[in-house]
Amino acid sequence: MKKINEILGIVLDYVGGGDIFRKPFKWLYWLFGAIFALGLIVLIVALFEPFKYLEAGGKIGLILDALVLVVAAAFSVLYWIRRAKEVENVVDTNARYIAIPIIAHLNRTMGEFFGLLFGVFGTVLVLLAVLFGVRELLPADLGLILIIGCPIVGFINILFSRFVSESLSVVTSIANDTRVLAEKAKEGDAKAEEEV
Repeated sequence: MKKINEILGIVLDYVGGGDIFRKPFKWLYWLFGAIFALGLIVLIVALFEPFKYLEAGGKIGLILDALVLVVAAAFSVLYWIRRAKEVENVVDTNARYIAIPIIAHLNRTMGEFFGLLFGVFGTVLVLLAVLFGVRELLPADLGLILIIGCPIVGFINILFSRFVSESLSVVTSIANDTRVLAEKAKEGDAKAEEEV
């Protein structure tokens, strides 16, 4: 029975201390990086379906767009690997509320990623398509709207995800700090009673 209690104690400390979230979330971030990169590679393949029907300028534009998507796929992998390293620092093992900061970090990371994808890579893709006249894939008037719209959508995405993430983090910080202050107040009261 003593051995079972020791094993149970180790398991409960592991779950309660936040260590259970660190590795799975690291793996989840790596998985996101691979999935998004794979999705961008699939998009490259789909872009080349109408390649033979395009004029010379359109073919050049499509090749340049494919190169931008390759860079975006590499960015995806590197971005998510870098953010996975931060997950270790997000979890405070002494805090009572552990899951909320991790979800806040995931929300911020996802918002930043898609904001950069739309704002930077989306704008470049559309700009190249308009400059090289890939009219079969993107009419010029729609392209001009997207050149203006992509950075705006990207910025709003980053801003909103940051707002939600910081809101969650603030609530968690207040709750954890309140708990620490309450514990210190109890310790102070106990010492005062001992002195009396």
